[in-house]
Amino acid sequence: MKAKIESIERKGKYIIVTLDKTIDFKPGNTVDVVLNGDRRTFSIASMPGEKLTFATVDSGSKFKKSLQNGTEVEVEGPFEDEFVIKEAEDHVFVAKGIGITPVRPMYLTLKRTGKKVKVFYESDERIFDDVEVIPRMPSKEDVEAHKDGFFYISGTPTDTKEITVMLVNAGVKPGRFVSEPFSGYE
Repeated sequence: MKAKIESIERKGKYIIVTLDKTIDFKPGNTVDVVLNGDRRTFSIASMPGEKLTFATVDSGSKFKKSLQNGTEVEVEGPFEDEFVIKEAEDHVFVAKGIGITPVRPMYLTLKRTGKKVKVFYESDERIFDDVEVIPRMPSKEDVEAHKDGFFYISGTPTDTKEITVMLVNAGVKPGRFVSEPFSGYE
């Protein structure tokens, strides 16, 4: 699908890009954005029915410098992996930095359906104001209080590995968490 960049918002080192189109997707899905023959995968930050939005780190790359208002891009997807809402009464998100991107639509969807949801988020800059966060990583006590819940881990590969080890050491059982490492940001 062809789409145009409708708006660019900068928050510190982050860029939030909104396109002029909507697509059907499940919270947690990704899309590929193709610009000048260069393809990048982004987690969808918008809610279903909203104009397609994604966020990225402004690395200064040629691709990211080309993300300008009015620029036409090709969008492919949505694509689904394991990072989608699971069946549980209690949902706990643990994200660092740009890892908050897929969390936003998942969090908002769960809140609207009345599910218990917590977001532990550590970042030098807050990207989305409509996600209520606990601005730190969870303690062992936090994890134990939610060990029957489902955990979603999102961030760089190093961060997701460290968080996974912490959860396992705190007693979270395999199959009770899923990890979404964002490569290209370390």
